[in-house]
Amino acid sequence: MARILTVGVLTEDIVNTVKTYPDEDSKVRTTDHHRRVGGNAANTAMKLAWLKNESFWLGNLPDHASWVRRQLDHWGVDYSLAQELKQGHLPTSFITLSEETGSRTIVHHRDMPEYDAEHFLKLDIRAFDWLHFEARELVEIPQMMSKARGMCGIPVSLEIEKPHQGVEAMFEYADVIFFSKEYAQSRGFSNANDFLKAVEFHGIATCAWGALGAWAKNDFGQMFYAPAKENVHVVDSVGAGDVFNAGMVDGICRGMDVESALQHAVQLAGDSVEHEGVVW
Repeated sequence: MARILTVGVLTEDIVNTVKTYPDEDSKVRTTDHHRRVGGNAANTAMKLAWLKNESFWLGNLPDHASWVRRQLDHWGVDYSLAQELKQGHLPTSFITLSEETGSRTIVHHRDMPEYDAEHFLKLDIRAFDWLHFEARELVEIPQMMSKARGMCGIPVSLEIEKPHQGVEAMFEYADVIFFSKEYAQSRGFSNANDFLKAVEFHGIATCAWGALGAWAKNDFGQMFYAPAKENVHVVDSVGAGDVFNAGMVDGICRGMDVESALQHAVQLAGDSVEHEGVVW
């Protein structure tokens, strides 16, 4: 069991399930409605705890968000290092799930600042076996990654979901990078295999491509492929990528090679979409 710290956003997810996605300017009735903890980093932290790791989440947390604390306690995620804020509200994602297609449409709102390096650099992180970051803030995150990897020698993984300008400057601070399909396409690639062969990063890299499966490259440049789970009944695809990332980190921490960790991660992501939420 590894001690893993995940750094990034936590959101309040308001989830509405409908039979079919509504037309613009229409009115439909939900078949289900609920609230849950979400956000890339929080989802990954919850899945790592579900996988029996000692999982910690770090980010900004409003001091009035008691229901979030109860949820994290329930799923075994330690948030004792989080920076508590007296102002602002939880970032909120309004999610519409279509029963017909399995699609999810997300409208996001936030008025809370990003987690900052000033708080992180004061923390003693030497007890952790692994640190995982979201590539959100292009100035602050590299400072945190540099402390973890350079000063403390802790393995670092980085999720690159959005094609933010200048995000490539973070590559040098990571041992493992999880690239999104969106990022690969923004760089002109139509498949993960060609993208990973071309990307200028010399650690372990992955790129998941939805129903087509996922690809990985180890630090020697060898390529691996894991097909997606077959005959999946999609219930909720929100957070599947976060589960994939958790599976890779979990697999590597357990001593799996890159190919085995990739298969492990793809299986977990395939199982996840057949359930509501990333943990159950």
